[in-house]
Amino acid sequence: MENNLARIQQLIEMTMSAHRRRTSVVPFTGCSGESMAAAAERLIPAAKGDVAVMISGNGGEAHALYAAIGRAAPRIRTGTTLRLLCPARLPAGTPHRPDCEVRVTAAPLQEAVILGGRLVLAHTDSGDGAPQAAVIRIPLVVRALESLFAAAWTAAVPLDAHLRLGPRAHAETSRRVLEHLRSGSTDDVAARELNVSLRTYRRHVAEIMRGLGASSRFQAGVRAIELGLLPPLE
Repeated sequence: MENNLARIQQLIEMTMSAHRRRTSVVPFTGCSGESMAAAAERLIPAAKGDVAVMISGNGGEAHALYAAIGRAAPRIRTGTTLRLLCPARLPAGTPHRPDCEVRVTAAPLQEAVILGGRLVLAHTDSGDGAPQAAVIRIPLVVRALESLFAAAWTAAVPLDAHLRLGPRAHAETSRRVLEHLRSGSTDDVAARELNVSLRTYRRHVAEIMRGLGASSRFQAGVRAIELGLLPPLE
């Protein structure tokens, strides 16, 4: 994932550099000094096709983009699906639209809005260091970001499952259960080490897997790492 992200970032940077040098014709359009959030709020309702959004951080710009998506969602064309992928700590609510899906992940992301599989809205700078948004139409960049989004989306956790899991995932017992799931401990060994009955341990496992939206114990361990509930293996 990180290697793919680095290659995509390089593609975007090369596109921006070529445009600024004006040494070749590059399918690139600046957004008149607009921020990423302002450009997304303006362009998403007019998108012809499904919209996929990746938000990369938890700072002020990320919150502004998340809020802009929420404002734009009710105005999206009928039949358009909006999928939003963001950090686990960012969501403060789901955009008000029935065909909007939100998933959370701790995986690194390239902040971008993919519009109808044809355009990408991404960060650039105005030449003087001031950030602004730009639309990129290069098919290679669009396809690369679509592939990155698809991979991250598959591994991410639906927002409702993440919210159901809530603080319980950070409780000491749940954390230890997750560690046993990740390590592959047998139920007997794990229950004995946690000093609970086998039945109680299995109930904990079922609740955690349901909360993470995991179909297997291994997947539950992986998703726990992705959401920052467990530290990565060294």
